[in-house]
Amino acid sequence: FEDAQSRGENERLEPGRGETAAGKQEALRRSLGEAMRQLGERGQEIPDALGRAERLMRDARDDLEQGRPDRAVDPQAEALQQLQQGAEAVMNEMMAQQEGERPGQSGQPRRAEDGRDPLGRLPPGDGDDPSGYVEIPRKSDVQRSREILNELYRRAGERGRPEPEREYIDRLLRWY
Repeated sequence: FEDAQSRGENERLEPGRGETAAGKQEALRRSLGEAMRQLGERGQEIPDALGRAERLMRDARDDLEQGRPDRAVDPQAEALQQLQQGAEAVMNEMMAQQEGERPGQSGQPRRAEDGRDPLGRLPPGDGDDPSGYVEIPRKSDVQRSREILNELYRRAGERGRPEPEREYIDRLLRWY
């Protein structure tokens, strides 16, 4: 009987093994623990909110193991709030670290201070950067282009035009 009881306890605690809510809660808690460990290994500060979330997740797991899912709801909800606060703190720290670096130092895309967007593109009108923004033509621009193209087709069909002019029109049409 003791073996069956301890085996049942282990099944509830091992992530991914059982279908129990306590096992799933424990798997989430362990994932958070792993994420906190990785933050520490990278030299980042582990926010207090993540530690609080981990403790609340453990409390929720204990309530679920005792067959009291009604008591697990509050710690789970509070753990979610703490996770959000912790994630925000991690992002703020990462951004602060990035702000302290010079452009190109970390291999990251250039920052907005040098006039480029996060993908390194120049804003419209800044140089001849081919990776710059593409302006979407207005309806009148599209209509005007269509009229020019129709005129080129009409002139290309006129065999009475001089040969150099027809060749030039053909080159323009190939470009379109």
